[in-house]
Amino acid sequence: MPNLLTREQIIATVPNLKRDSVEIEEWGGSVLIRELTGAERDDVELRFYKGQKTGDFRGVRVKVCLLACIKEDGNPLFDEKKDAVILDSLSAKALDKLFMKIAALSGLNPDGEKEGNAYGTILPEKTGLE
Repeated sequence: MPNLLTREQIIATVPNLKRDSVEIEEWGGSVLIRELTGAERDDVELRFYKGQKTGDFRGVRVKVCLLACIKEDGNPLFDEKKDAVILDSLSAKALDKLFMKIAALSGLNPDGEKEGNAYGTILPEKTGLE
């Protein structure tokens, strides 16, 4: 029989989001990232769903980076309101590196394989996000 977890055991994992660092040559160093929470992933998937309907995927990479780039203490590296426009003006290649690593950590596109999500869709193939 599998090891069935209790409610308390599951809730105790709250601060245990996976972390990794990504070398961003364009910026001259590494950035610490974490996986998305369930609510954050839902938001990103909804943006993809809407983007597939409209063809408009603007801001997805930046949104994901704003959510998942963190300081060593786990707090956000960027201020979502102040830094969105600044990040949007930075290297697309650098943002792609961060986005793809965060997506893999979060199960959006692990190991380059397309995974379904709650909407029955996958990451779009023609957005420049791959």
